[in-house]
Amino acid sequence: MTYREIIEAQRKRLPKSRNWWSMYFYHFTDIRNALNIIEKGWIYARHKANEEDLMVSDNASQAVLSVSSSEIKEYARLYFRPKTPTQYHNEGYKPEAVRKNDINANCPVPIFFFLDAEKVLLMDGVEFSETTCAGMNDLNLLSGTENFAKLPFDKIYHEGVFPPESRDDIIRHRQAEVVRRDGICIKDCLKGIVCRTPAEKQTLLYLLKTRYPDKYMAYKGIIRCDPSLDMFYNNGIFIRSLEYNGRLSIKLNDPEKRRKYSPNTAKVQCEVSVYYLSSDGNITGRLVARKVLDYLSETEIIIDLPNNTSKFAIVEVSFDGNQNENLMYKNKINLSITSIM
Repeated sequence: MTYREIIEAQRKRLPKSRNWWSMYFYHFTDIRNALNIIEKGWIYARHKANEEDLMVSDNASQAVLSVSSSEIKEYARLYFRPKTPTQYHNEGYKPEAVRKNDINANCPVPIFFFLDAEKVLLMDGVEFSETTCAGMNDLNLLSGTENFAKLPFDKIYHEGVFPPESRDDIIRHRQAEVVRRDGICIKDCLKGIVCRTPAEKQTLLYLLKTRYPDKYMAYKGIIRCDPSLDMFYNNGIFIRSLEYNGRLSIKLNDPEKRRKYSPNTAKVQCEVSVYYLSSDGNITGRLVARKVLDYLSETEIIIDLPNNTSKFAIVEVSFDGNQNENLMYKNKINLSITSIM
């Protein structure tokens, strides 16, 4: 069988709501790392990304990394599916008090890259594993159509509840990986970039347009936000949307979706910066508002803006005093109407 035939066979076995899973491999990372991937055109191995200073935000748990083989850090890594156990623990911004109750991983603004599965498998040097390559697991890499056809796809694509005796086995298989030493060029196999919320999509597009305008023109058409894909756990605290109607209304995610083992006292320091712009785009003034958010209950941040002659402003939102690592939103808004640019 060819890779295409194996992929199609798995697609037919999956329920309609997720039968597209087998068509792609997936890379999950924070928005800052995503910008570097788009700019370079490569998903690099952890070792090279650190060497080149491309990993602005380290999503991974240091506890997990410390017991992972040094060899796997030489490979770029993709997952067979979204909603892996690793994503469950890493996804979304969580204050330090919350992270300490878990594996201490943090991916404030998650972005998914969709790569064409067949094209990736046909690359020289591509290998795969039937379980996770992280942690204390032995690195058992395979290659070729014969081995690919033998993978336990029923476990890899498993969703829903499972018997207690099968828990560890299924969790390990849900994290099956596709790897390539040094890196994976995305130029010919990237099919889509998916954001969790409209606000996070606006942020990615804004940052891409202002930093790498040529890449913005090339990739803006495949950047999307589509909740019907059901790719995110919606863990952590994050921004769903931002509206302006004489004041800023920053809508946060549903608190019921935030992790329930969080300490009741968990707080988030939120900083909102508004940079007023002149007609030629220069910054003419700045307003800074700081709020302390209750992690488990906050749903909205309201910022009153003083009268200003500017028609446009750049709004930037960060959590816990770190704009480099915890930037949650940035976009240009129109102050003369109620829609977002």
